[in-house]
Amino acid sequence: MPMPGAKNSSLIMMSRQFAIEKEIEYLAEAISKKEVSGFQATKPRFEEHVQGDVSYVKFAGVVRDLNHGPITYTGQKLDLATTSGYFAVMTPKGIRYTRNGHFHLSTTGEVINTDGYPLLNDGGAPIVLEDKESVVISPNGTVSTPNGIMGKIKVVEFANEQQMSDDDLKGYYSSTDPEVVPQHYQVCQGSLEGSNVDTVKSLMRFSVLSHHWQDSHHVQKKHDDLELEAPSKLAPA
Repeated sequence: MPMPGAKNSSLIMMSRQFAIEKEIEYLAEAISKKEVSGFQATKPRFEEHVQGDVSYVKFAGVVRDLNHGPITYTGQKLDLATTSGYFAVMTPKGIRYTRNGHFHLSTTGEVINTDGYPLLNDGGAPIVLEDKESVVISPNGTVSTPNGIMGKIKVVEFANEQQMSDDDLKGYYSSTDPEVVPQHYQVCQGSLEGSNVDTVKSLMRFSVLSHHWQDSHHVQKKHDDLELEAPSKLAPA
């Protein structure tokens, strides 16, 4: 028979372990994607849940770090970075938004990313080029070749970026808010935005959380062992 209050204390300890494991999960993802262009780290969000006289935390979604990563010059004609907003690409799920500007030409001349999704112009159509060597992309996203203007890259932003979701297609965001063209932005040709992951801080946090998890697990085991031994110790001789 459980000791008085054992169920409550066990629930609280399990809640703590779950919270630590969840944060470790998101830290591991951030560290693994630190080299992905435009990647923005996320961390779990928790809410208090009260059950009777017991208070513990429950997972309540994620918070995305909206700080931009550093922009680095690569010299590649179709590497693009935007100082504000998102590029629009066509995916199997429809139009999605990304800050990863690593593009190249497909065999049919479409400007596509590493997943094969076409970069869209401001009319929502794929951008098509004969070759990439002669292309010039102006700071406002206008794409020009010796044959003339080939379109303008679609760059948009949303009122509430934290509400943007990539649940249905990891790395590509959707939003229920209307698209808005940023008031001030610049498309940088031949450059890529790096991830905003602070590797040193992430690794330090990962190490601290790992120690906390081990300590919590040790306390939980001692608690479980005590609960198992209690009946025999408390029973009359």
